[in-house]
Amino acid sequence: TILVFFAVISMIGTSLFNGYAGIERPRRLYPRVRLCLRGGESPNVHEKKHIDMNELPDFMRRRLAIFEELATRSASKVTAGYGEPITICLADSTQRSGFRGITCPLDVARNSSRRIAESVVVAKVNGTLWDLTRPLEGDCSLELLTFDDEEGRLVFRHSAAHVLGQALEIRYGAGLATGPATDDGFFYDARTPAP
Repeated sequence: TILVFFAVISMIGTSLFNGYAGIERPRRLYPRVRLCLRGGESPNVHEKKHIDMNELPDFMRRRLAIFEELATRSASKVTAGYGEPITICLADSTQRSGFRGITCPLDVARNSSRRIAESVVVAKVNGTLWDLTRPLEGDCSLELLTFDDEEGRLVFRHSAAHVLGQALEIRYGAGLATGPATDDGFFYDARTPAP
């Protein structure tokens, strides 16, 4: 079996594992995303592969079904009063107007400034982390977080870890093991099927 290990370090080049949760981890540093294979040749990472949703493993189809159910449930929260005017209070105490179920945090960022819209990673709505494209459900306080904010970095790394994990599952048929976001980046240990 080929053991696949992905590691990504932060842009500032600090150790990915150094001091993470007090757990001693191997100190492998990679200047960029790098695939290391033991016992086999490197796969052609430039080869394009079409993925048919019907060919996905059962666990992925179950994940997608759960996501669709949650999206439907979330959409039903905003249907009552859809389009009604709402007031959005920003972190600097300015207020913006929007529409329930239509306006999303990214719209507010775009209307604030191009720089903010290009750098925002996630929003906080009434103190809760909120996806940038998820519509607002009513009057709220809104904070726009960038990679410069600690929570913004954590969300970015967490999301990137999920993208990496799904890529490993889909592209290489890997079974995921350990692979969380860390203080300095994210990684996944995974096992691929024998060639």
